[in-house]
Amino acid sequence: MAASRFYIVVFHVTAWLLYQAPFYFIGFNQAKPMSFGHYMWWTVDNLLLDLSIFYSFYLFFIPKWLEKNKALPFILLVLVLLLVYPWVKFHLDVWVHGMFPGELVPVPAHPPYSGWNHFLIRAVAPFFLIAMSGIARFTVDWFQNIKIKAALENERLSSELDFLKSQMNPHFLFNSLNNIYSMAYANSPVAAKAIMKLSEIMRYMIYESNEKNVPLSKEVEHIMAYIELNELRLKRQDVAKVEIDSSIRQSETVIAPLVLSPFIENAFKHGNLMEGNGIKVVLSLANNELYLMVENKVIPQHKKDAVGGVGLRNVQRRLALIYKDQYELKIETTETLYTVKLTIQL
Repeated sequence: MAASRFYIVVFHVTAWLLYQAPFYFIGFNQAKPMSFGHYMWWTVDNLLLDLSIFYSFYLFFIPKWLEKNKALPFILLVLVLLLVYPWVKFHLDVWVHGMFPGELVPVPAHPPYSGWNHFLIRAVAPFFLIAMSGIARFTVDWFQNIKIKAALENERLSSELDFLKSQMNPHFLFNSLNNIYSMAYANSPVAAKAIMKLSEIMRYMIYESNEKNVPLSKEVEHIMAYIELNELRLKRQDVAKVEIDSSIRQSETVIAPLVLSPFIENAFKHGNLMEGNGIKVVLSLANNELYLMVENKVIPQHKKDAVGGVGLRNVQRRLALIYKDQYELKIETTETLYTVKLTIQL
């Protein structure tokens, strides 16, 4: 980093020395050449305005105005500069050369530098400086964009490698679950079924959830696997009453993964599961409008926890980011029930 800055400084210094070279030949090719002191003052005179113009445009006006679509004030500034620069430069030259009257013909008396000739010749300088600062700015931005693209590409490749490596662990896990399933099936069919349901849930969460959208039928299968796993855990078949339109399972409609299941998970986590049908799930689809209602009975002493935690906040944030104004979420709480009603325009 320090080395690159050093080379940039060297490049700028060299460029300005080359820019100043013509003035050197002008000053020392006169009938009576300039003294060293005269030439140094003239160099300061030449560079004072030129450096100010170049770097103000290079560092500020081009990146802050021109590249930010503020073209009108930028154009007005250039026009003002083209008008003012010749006048200011003329008077600076008069002042500098006036300090050494015997070395050079006074500027006002020099025929080529009188009137409009003087104005037009000196108006070229700011135009050239602004053009060069623009070329320099766009060149720097171009190289920076190349570096950014290269860094993003490296980051993408690194992320892809990390993702591929992360998939190796789930493969091992699923193979292990299959082995456990085979051993458990002989002794406990219920345990084997629970392992299979857990495998289905994990497979969906690890692989399908990486997609932008999944078939609605797959999200429903994930929900049903989760409900069945909890029923196996509780050893009851009446924990949840589920009403799902049969058309959904054959529907080709897609949905963002894992935007429905957190509401069911929340119901199992905070609901009163000791009573029959402690959870009710209704899911319907009509005219590409999906409706989900999840209702669970509340445990009185746990009422304060019924609204869930991080999981629900995350899914609400995802809904806002993905569906924006195409969804409506209502959460209702009473003394005995906690109800979620979600409508999404798919």
